[in-house]
Amino acid sequence: MENKDGKSSEKFLTSNSNKFSFRRFSSLLIIDFKEVLYSRWFLFYFVFFGFVSVGLSWVGWREGIYGFSGVGKFLASFINISFLLVPAFSLLPSSLTISSARENLILEYVFSFPIKKIEFFLSKFISIFSGIILPPILILPLFFFILKYEKGDFLLFFKIVFFLILFSFVFVSLGLLISVVSRSRLRAVSLALFFLFFFTVFSEVGVLSFISLARVPNFAFILLIFLNPAETYRLAAISFFSQTLDVLGPFGLYIYYIFGEMMWILFALSLMLIGTTFFLLAFVLFSKQKP
Repeated sequence: MENKDGKSSEKFLTSNSNKFSFRRFSSLLIIDFKEVLYSRWFLFYFVFFGFVSVGLSWVGWREGIYGFSGVGKFLASFINISFLLVPAFSLLPSSLTISSARENLILEYVFSFPIKKIEFFLSKFISIFSGIILPPILILPLFFFILKYEKGDFLLFFKIVFFLILFSFVFVSLGLLISVVSRSRLRAVSLALFFLFFFTVFSEVGVLSFISLARVPNFAFILLIFLNPAETYRLAAISFFSQTLDVLGPFGLYIYYIFGEMMWILFALSLMLIGTTFFLLAFVLFSKQKP
């Protein structure tokens, strides 16, 4: 009888380990989220984000940008900073998540328990992603109500926050992909810095220069724009202030001519597609790896 009970309990544990358990996942998520909240990078990001918001609210209040005032000036100023701020703070911590656990042999210990890889992977992703979007979600509404917002600013505010979340989703997913393929923390940081430079600096200057000199076809020009999430975010944000993108010169006017006033929807879909691709690729590779 005892032998039978022992076999049944072992069978129950094995069957549970082969299925996604919300209970196990929630426990992992609470642990990982607490670790993010108490981490130095999150505290620095939160404080730095707050100081940047204070500074930009003052600068945006005094200087006119695209004819907007108050909240519009603040958000327009914030876009230029978030173009570098969000990718940097999204890539670096997420790229160290799995690579660091693998290097420290934590993965072997974790998966000695009946924990599914999807539970572990989702827990890491949601905790870091929440840590990245939490400061703007908490701080930006505060400055929105402190500043004297005008008609139309409310919708503008939500559009910027929406794209900020999508922007974070892309680079957190890319960071996890880097973390999965990296066997060490040094390699993960190196790849993260490379992609940070590639998307925010090289693509911004090099690709547009290449387009101007090489006279690439129109479809290739559009493809290069949509394959760069940083450029897509920047164009989407600027379109909220300059609908025809005329501030970008011939490039902006051409994009407006092709896509029209609803181009921001295409920009949002592009960010969703790129982020989902990075996320799924990272999970597929992680699921096939040995701890």
